[in-house]
Amino acid sequence: MAYPKKLSAYMAYSNANRDEVKRELIASGVEKPSIAEIARAISLKWNAMSDEVKAVRETHVLARDATRRRENARDDEMNDDAMR
Repeated sequence: MAYPKKLSAYMAYSNANRDEVKRELIASGVEKPSIAEIARAISLKWNAMSDEVKAVRETHVLARDATRRRENARDDEMNDDAMR
């Protein structure tokens, strides 16, 4: 089974904060923020974070991915057993 690609800490942060950043842009007067404007704002927030905070986020992403891989492997084993 093909597993989803691992998200970087930045991409996980981006996905988790996209709606909030869009709301902030609208509140600041940007009527309908473009994808580029949202991405730029997310990037600015990410770059403003300390390396320590980024490292914690990376640790969380790695832990989540390890859990997902274990669950997928377990599901694959169960499917293989059911096919026998």
